[in-house]
Amino acid sequence: MKAFNYFFDFYPAQDNFFLLITAGFFLLAFISSIIVKKQIKKHNRKDPVNKLFKKFPGKLQYITIVGLIMLSFRYLGIPYITPRSLFILIALFVIYISVKEFFKYQKTLPQEIEKTVKQTEKNKYLPGKKRK
Repeated sequence: MKAFNYFFDFYPAQDNFFLLITAGFFLLAFISSIIVKKQIKKHNRKDPVNKLFKKFPGKLQYITIVGLIMLSFRYLGIPYITPRSLFILIALFVIYISVKEFFKYQKTLPQEIEKTVKQTEKNKYLPGKKRK
């Protein structure tokens, strides 16, 4: 019964250890999304990696911002918004999206690369644009 109260307590105490762990997790996820976004911008628009990870950093940034906002509510001690179960659900959602994108990347990247190579081979023999 104590474990149930620990995760679903609507009037949480300011547990510094829990705050530090969750703040570290959300900040790490936010910084990694910024790094991935910058790496995508470096690549060519027609690059398969750019096509696959186009929406991933935005999703991750929105979720981590919501998590950090809820963490600030927890620090302020606002009731009914800050049970630990909500933080665990948000963290699990971040992990789910990351794993889903990773497996999507592993599954579809070879197909995208093959498709890009075939397209470049096909366009190789087509006439170019006329210059004026």
